[in-house]
Amino acid sequence: MSHSRKEEVGELPPQRNWVAQIFPRFQLTAGPSRGWVWVGLLPALAFTWTRVSLGWDPHDEGVFGHSADRILQGQMPHRDFDAVYSGGLEWAFSLLVAIFGRDLIVFRIALFGIFLVTIWFTHRIALRFLDKWGAFLSTAIFISLGIGQTAVPLPTWFNVSLAIVAIWTVLRFAETDHRRWLVLGGVLAGISISIKIIGLYHLAAALFAVALLRADRRRDVLLTGSVAPLAAVFGAVFLGLVWAVSAPQAGASAFLNFLLPLGALVAAVVGAARRTAAKQVLPELTLDVRAIFLGTGLGLIPLLLPYLVTGSLPELLQGVLVSPQSRYEYASIALPPAPDLILGMVLAASLLAGMTLRMRSSLFATGAFLGALGVVALFIGTGRLSDLALLTLRGLIPILIIWGSVLVARSAPDFCKDEHRALTVLLPFVAILSLLQIPFASDWYVFFIGGLAILGTACLQAVRGVRTVAPLTLATTVVLLGWSFEHATSVSSDQRVSMPFEGVSVKGAADNLIRYRRVLSLVDSVSDGDAIFATPYLPEIYYLTGRTNPTRTIVDILDADYSDGDLRVARILRQLKSAAVDVVVTGPPLWPQDESLQVALSATFPLSVKVDLLTVRWR
Repeated sequence: MSHSRKEEVGELPPQRNWVAQIFPRFQLTAGPSRGWVWVGLLPALAFTWTRVSLGWDPHDEGVFGHSADRILQGQMPHRDFDAVYSGGLEWAFSLLVAIFGRDLIVFRIALFGIFLVTIWFTHRIALRFLDKWGAFLSTAIFISLGIGQTAVPLPTWFNVSLAIVAIWTVLRFAETDHRRWLVLGGVLAGISISIKIIGLYHLAAALFAVALLRADRRRDVLLTGSVAPLAAVFGAVFLGLVWAVSAPQAGASAFLNFLLPLGALVAAVVGAARRTAAKQVLPELTLDVRAIFLGTGLGLIPLLLPYLVTGSLPELLQGVLVSPQSRYEYASIALPPAPDLILGMVLAASLLAGMTLRMRSSLFATGAFLGALGVVALFIGTGRLSDLALLTLRGLIPILIIWGSVLVARSAPDFCKDEHRALTVLLPFVAILSLLQIPFASDWYVFFIGGLAILGTACLQAVRGVRTVAPLTLATTVVLLGWSFEHATSVSSDQRVSMPFEGVSVKGAADNLIRYRRVLSLVDSVSDGDAIFATPYLPEIYYLTGRTNPTRTIVDILDADYSDGDLRVARILRQLKSAAVDVVVTGPPLWPQDESLQVALSATFPLSVKVDLLTVRWR
């Protein structure tokens, strides 16, 4: 698998650049040096940094803050309270609080630090298949689609960052054939699973990538003793699982967004396997898989060890593997309708064609894409452009996977070239990580995978023979780039008010300032107790008041008895009585189970004052 190459990449064969194609007398330089790359990226990084302290999300950040408080009080996620995620991130955040102090901004700064590391690996990956200018521009676009869109330290940002580093480790394995890189990639997968269960997608992507790397795609002859039957069985099982978890959202949309592109990836694996002898590949592939799983086990040890020592492993497994299933029923957001997805895929296909076709065809495809946006701006209004840009980014993911799978499936005598090998590794990661949109397919979740999709698109461009960004390709990416900057700015424009609450150095909306200041004032005036209860999904109340939560609940839908309203109401009332709770805060009911609980709370705590969407109750 390995071949001779310099340890540091970036030494690609010389090409006539796109300026020379149009203006023969002009030439671009070879590209910025490593130091100047970071100087050139400073504006994008500075833009991102200005967004780190903006956009306080009371609910999600309340989860992190309250979880850290409970851990520092000696509690364990899943054993003593219903952690929202796997637990690893909660442990890490509590450590940050212990070291740097109790403030939400600490979590965001940690995310920004991880993002900087991710950018470095992104640039190093891009240099494996693009020239220096192409790598620079691709990295700049990656930054624009990053945490500047939302700096809330959601675990998915960390999952994607770990996956990008894992892509680099798998590429190093492909270059050196040393399995220590697979072990390292497995360690990253284990850490990712420790943060959120979707780290399993990272693990599956690594396995797919190694299987494609081991396939002998230089062979034109189909073999009778190939590994195709085994690959087909595993592929069918994988697609069955994908359909099982995605179809409940929206049948046709799930098919277009997930099953169709992942089916193309599985077909590419099976097609490559048909040219690969089982005796030739299975022994090596078995060792590869063992290395990945060994690393995954090592990466899981820090999370598993406390539970093994305390005999709480069943609670951990329940919280990580079983409880999250309630999100499908109570906290899911469906994909856009199938016609909208088709429109996005058509626009994305034009954009992708503009990046990969020859100059004249590229001009036509890119002109068609820009023309479609222009027509929308003329007849519908410029406000709709941002929606189309986002739809194009969403549609780019399945189109990239399908087109890339076609290239990967081909018999390719030159598949050991940097760009071919990089596509072989990037494609499974983009394809399988796109599943992170299940079951919460909001716009923000497109950004989690959007930067990686841009990197995969640039790699596909390199496979097609273009290692830098053609002029009109740059124009089309600027459309997405400009929209993402404008969107982040507009979203953040009302999120610049300083919050006068202890532990919240994050700026937010004026409405939140007024609402929570009034709530805290009321709570302090009617109660001097140590405990409080807040529902539904109001973990920020515990964090802002500094009072204890007498229940296991952080997010109500994770309650084991959430579906049994009467049983849940009786349990909560007993816990409130036992903890001498004399004040509660309630918000708008989200589900019928919330309504029955609030009826009981209003009877137990008859005095109340409504503050905007929240109600403070006491007795």
